[in-house]
Amino acid sequence: MDKNSIIKSPYNFVPLSDYVYTPTWADRISQDVPFKDGVSGKIQLRITAETPIFVRDGHKKDNDKGTQTFSKTPDGRFYIPATSIKGEVRNVLEIMSFGRMTVDERAKFANRKGATKIPFKNSVHDCLPKAHRDTQSLDLAECIFGHVKDKDMLKGRVQFGHAFSNNAKEEPPVKLTLSSPKASFYPMYIKQDNNNDKYKTYDDGQLSGWKRYVQRTDKCQSKTSTDNTDTTITPLKKGSIFTCEIAYHNLLPVELGALLSALTFHNTPNCFHQLGQAKPYGYGKVKYDVDLISPEDKECAFF
Repeated sequence: MDKNSIIKSPYNFVPLSDYVYTPTWADRISQDVPFKDGVSGKIQLRITAETPIFVRDGHKKDNDKGTQTFSKTPDGRFYIPATSIKGEVRNVLEIMSFGRMTVDERAKFANRKGATKIPFKNSVHDCLPKAHRDTQSLDLAECIFGHVKDKDMLKGRVQFGHAFSNNAKEEPPVKLTLSSPKASFYPMYIKQDNNNDKYKTYDDGQLSGWKRYVQRTDKCQSKTSTDNTDTTITPLKKGSIFTCEIAYHNLLPVELGALLSALTFHNTPNCFHQLGQAKPYGYGKVKYDVDLISPEDKECAFF
C-alpha cells in the first residue's frame, strides 16, 4: 500500500493479544464470603486537567444558543460522573491485563458499492481473535468490575464516586466538529497490511484493537465543518482539579494492585488518562494522583 494513501487519524489502536488472562479464582468471588487475604478500603483520587476538559451534562438541555455545558450539580458545582471515570479506568485495566474485548455479537456492517449496501458475511464478533470470543471464563476486569452476561451476573467490588471540583472555571464556548469514523469504517477498524494494495474488510480481516487517542501537549485550534456537524461546547480551563473516592471490597492484593496500576499506569511518570469529549483536539488530558486511605498500614507501591 502506498504510504501516501494511508489514512491518517487522531487515534490509533493497541493491538489485541491472541491470549486473554483469566484468573483462577474467578469462581470463588463473593460479596459475602471474604477471601482469606482479601482487602477492603478506600482510595482518594485527584484528577488534574492538563488541558481544557469537557464532560457533557447529560441531564440538561442545551442552552438557547445550542451550546452544551459541563456536568453540574443543582447547586452549581462542576463534576465528572462516576461512570465516566470508571469506564475509562476499566478500559485501561483491560488493556494492561490482557483482557477480553467485548463486542455486541449481533453487530454487523455492510459495504457500500454505489447506491447498494452489501452486508459483510462476518460480524464484528467474528473478527476477534479466538480467545476473545470465549465468553465462558472471566478476565481480570470482569472479576474486579463485575459483568452481566445473558442471565449470568457478577456484582463489581469497586465503586467510584462522582469527582467534584472547587476551582474549575469555564472557558469561552468553542465550536468543534466532534463526529468521528464509526466501526463500520473498515480501513481503520480492521488491521491492514501496509504492503498490500487492497484494504482488508470484515470479510477477511481482524479487528485493529483497542482505540486510543493520541496524547497532545495542548488543545488544537477550533475546527468547524457545517452547522449540521458542528457542536458548541463550554469546556473547563486547564488546571481544574476534581476529587473523588473509590471504595473497594474484598479484593485480593493482586486485584488491588491491578486497579492501582490502571490508575497510575503502573506508577509510570508522565503518563496521562483521557476523559470527556473532544479528545482528538487535545481536550480531556488528565493526570491521576492516588492516595490509599485504607488500609492505613500499606502504601500503593506495596500492592
